Amino acid sequence: MTAGSDPNKAIAGVLDTLRRSRKFLLDPTPRNVDLCSAVLSQCVQKIVNLMEGDHLACDYDKLRLSLLNVRAETSAIAGLLDSAAAFRRDMLRAESIAPHQPPIVIETAAARTVFRLHILG
Repeated sequence: MTAGSDPNKAIAGVLDTLRRSRKFLLDPTPRNVDLCSAVLSQCVQKIVNLMEGDHLACDYDKLRLSLLNVRAETSAIAGLLDSAAAFRRDMLRAESIAPHQPPIVIETAAARTVFRLHILG
């Protein structure tokens, strides 16, 4: 850590980055999950570098609070990642079952349009 750098400001930047990266997981495509993962790795490295520095002049109460906020944000991200993984697992399971079930044909009286409906699990 360089003299004059404030660990609280650095952690505030990490926290802001984590909050922005969490938005990727609101649409958990594989690309967005990968982007969030990369951001998490960078944030962890920043905190590791920060914690290896000299903290003689920092406010430890503020530092502790900042780190608790980072922990809360990473817990929220972990929850979204768990949900994304469960969704993907369930979707793959549904896709693997779907081709084995014959479609149900529904004919509407008004338009005589035929729709196919697959019933899963």
